[in-house]
Amino acid sequence: MKLYVKYIGRVSFFVNGKAVTEELSEKSKGILLYMVLNNKEYHRNQLKQLFWCDFSEDSANRNLRHAIWNIRKVFRSVDLDFDVLINVSKSVIRLNESLVIERDIDSFERLMAHEVISEDEVIRCLENFGQDFLENFFISDSQDFNNWVYFERESFRRKYFNNLLSLAKKSMEASDYEIALKILNNLVLLDSYNESLYLMIMKLHVKNGNKSFAVHTYNEAKRVLREELNLGLSDEMKSYYEQINKRVKEKKVLRKNKMDLNFEQIIDSNNKMTIVITSQMDHINKFKYDFLSFNKMPLIELSKIPGRRLPYEGVFEFIDEYVHLFHEDTAIQELNRISSMKTKHIDALVLFNQLSDFLKKHQREKLIVVIYNLAYMDDKFIDFVSYIYRKGCCHHMKFLIAYNKNWETSRIKFFIDAMGIMDDINIIEG
Repeated sequence: MKLYVKYIGRVSFFVNGKAVTEELSEKSKGILLYMVLNNKEYHRNQLKQLFWCDFSEDSANRNLRHAIWNIRKVFRSVDLDFDVLINVSKSVIRLNESLVIERDIDSFERLMAHEVISEDEVIRCLENFGQDFLENFFISDSQDFNNWVYFERESFRRKYFNNLLSLAKKSMEASDYEIALKILNNLVLLDSYNESLYLMIMKLHVKNGNKSFAVHTYNEAKRVLREELNLGLSDEMKSYYEQINKRVKEKKVLRKNKMDLNFEQIIDSNNKMTIVITSQMDHINKFKYDFLSFNKMPLIELSKIPGRRLPYEGVFEFIDEYVHLFHEDTAIQELNRISSMKTKHIDALVLFNQLSDFLKKHQREKLIVVIYNLAYMDDKFIDFVSYIYRKGCCHHMKFLIAYNKNWETSRIKFFIDAMGIMDDINIIEG
């Protein structure tokens, strides 16, 4: 008999490959989760205290017997003769020693034990283990069990964070900068107040010769700590910024009443993602007119319908438009799978990773993305555009973004100010 338990993300149980999660009561799930994690003998009083501490003795005994019956019933529905819970004595129970147990957290431990890890393995690790331990698993009348879940969750978070941080440092030492950057960018999503992560990312960008990206990272750290914690950056961070900022060429911001940048310049900007941000809608209309002469190039238009998007709505609006550009079943299925995340709890780390990897894998020769009013797009969409720009994975994409100064939020202002220093981004103001 084989039991597979999924602890990361949504809790799931499989017996000999059969999904049995829905056949177990919440407390039966809790008992299995608790016993499988340590796999040792347990006194019945210990389980009663954990799950029914506020119940009378008779009620606690009755509820424990029912939960044990439920667990045995589920396993016997797969193998009638198998008893998953063994009575060591009248008061002590344990899992059957012949039960083969597999847990998703064991895969994480094995992966982290590798001296060398490939980029594909890093992506798989981030996708499979980037969610919380026992995510959203809660039993309303079992506070002691909930406390146990909380401490185990925090323990796994620390283990996950520290292991990936160690892996990032190893990758940096081995000059695997792309892997290190992928890991660190994801760790920032988990701990956005950790200044040391931003500093490591800055140093990686400098080693890659991307000093403008390093400056952007500095500005992002400054914004997050100021807006959310009302804190300034450390002297070490400021000092490093001053060192690289002296060597960063100042980006000239166009503040003219006429259009000096033409559409051909954008189209001809090969091997880099290009963003044009303008406060003048006439500029976008001019670009659209010019686009007619490049009618073989795909075009995506966003925020045509007025209204502020809900969190992540802008990202899925982009996906819904992008999927119409494909005819290959495999690409469409892959995009639809990513789009289906809108019906679940959304993890920005996983969504941004999967979508950016898809964009990199299915790059087209050129793709124009027009955003008619940035104020209609949600902050998560702006985070996504910033994310794919930092990763440098979408060289084929050319963004034309219009914004209304009267509707400028702090997030939009920071996005424009931070992007304004980049060599391949033009800010055009009338």
